Amino acid sequence: MVSAYHWTVASDDPRDLHNAVFYREGKRLGRGKRGFDEMVADIQREAPNCVFILGGTYGVDNSYSPSEAPYWAYQAALDHALGAVGTEQLYPSKLH
Repeated sequence: MVSAYHWTVASDDPRDLHNAVFYREGKRLGRGKRGFDEMVADIQREAPNCVFILGGTYGVDNSYSPSEAPYWAYQAALDHALGAVGTEQLYPSKLH
């Protein structure tokens, strides 16, 4: 099973956790750090084989890399949750 998560940010800064909204399969999980924490908790509860996490504030007009995310300061918490339940994170660059 692959679970799809995504986040949006109302500002031009993809690292803006305060304004980020997180979703699973189109269902809103929450905003800001609380939304991120709910995404992590959902991964731990559901323990999918793989997760795909997409974001969407990239463009050729800014200097952000495609790997920028609002939860960059909390990446270790996400990595820990993924490892604890044996879930692999899929990345767009590795899909063929």
